[in-house]
Amino acid sequence: MMTKRERLFKPAIRLAACTALGAVMQASLAAAPAHISPPGAQADARASKADGGAPRLAWVLGNSGYQGMTALKNPAHDAQDMCASLQRLGFETLCHTDVRDRATLLKQFNEFAERLTPATQGLIYYAGHAVQINGRNYLVPTQASVRSLADVPQQLVDLQILMDALRKQGNTFNVVILDACRQDPFSDTPDPHLGASADHGNLLRGLGPRLASSKGPMSYGLAPIQDAPEGAIVFYATGANDVALDGSGRNGLLTKHLLQHIETPGIPVEDMIKRVSAGVQSESRHLARKAQTPYVYSSFTGEFCFASCSLASSDRQPVPVAPSAAPATSLSLPAAAPQVAPRAQPTMPALF
Repeated sequence: MMTKRERLFKPAIRLAACTALGAVMQASLAAAPAHISPPGAQADARASKADGGAPRLAWVLGNSGYQGMTALKNPAHDAQDMCASLQRLGFETLCHTDVRDRATLLKQFNEFAERLTPATQGLIYYAGHAVQINGRNYLVPTQASVRSLADVPQQLVDLQILMDALRKQGNTFNVVILDACRQDPFSDTPDPHLGASADHGNLLRGLGPRLASSKGPMSYGLAPIQDAPEGAIVFYATGANDVALDGSGRNGLLTKHLLQHIETPGIPVEDMIKRVSAGVQSESRHLARKAQTPYVYSSFTGEFCFASCSLASSDRQPVPVAPSAAPATSLSLPAAAPQVAPRAQPTMPALF
């Protein structure tokens, strides 16, 4: 039985203990890095690394709020949803939306590239406008303004710069996903989101796809990948020189189907891509009466699963086939083989 003195001091002891515990929790939260995923995502991350334990790092960008060209409703949502999914799969994610200019975009990408090591499994995801000019592919910041062809290198981001940065880092596996080339960025139909601020002097409009038939400098869609890093998988939302749908819901068509399959355990990346492609082709026929066929460029010869590869092959579901006359070569990928030993890591130069 407690004495009268013990009963008087017991509430004070409890209050002091709670105060001390709260101070410890606040100090722990303050010390945590800003990029750390939520606790649930960290638990999933540990589980997803069970197969090999290789570090995973992703750079994600979704550009929606364009000025001077057609605004897009979905890329910002796409980036947010891809980041959440990738965090659950064990990726540390560097996520960005509506990057305004070339310098900022390259700075953010350089921060990602400098953290790649030979063992890192890297991923680049971009949703937004991209254009092909004189056979080269460019990502378009939201406030890019091109008034002459001489402005292109200063205003837009050449995709090859990003590819070269990956190559110089020397990590042996990268996935590059481009959910770009959505609807005509140079449409003459006024966009209600642009209002009077639309920059109709932007040469990107004047060099638009309407001139493609007359062999102008700009063409529909992206050019084929010519010089990707060894061991990379480059996934286009649609074939070269074609345009992708922005989608009728929260996500672009490619990203919608990526989100449906990327966390499925036990399927190699090649099978996951085939499932995504089958879904995109089927839905695009329903929406636009024309198949949007994603394309893959790959030199990867190992095995990789976004979710664990440890699921027995007998438990894997068959890959669905879209009812299509699309050429089988659009999804042709090399057969799986043992991964090559990582190469030594070279020094990463600044990109700008």
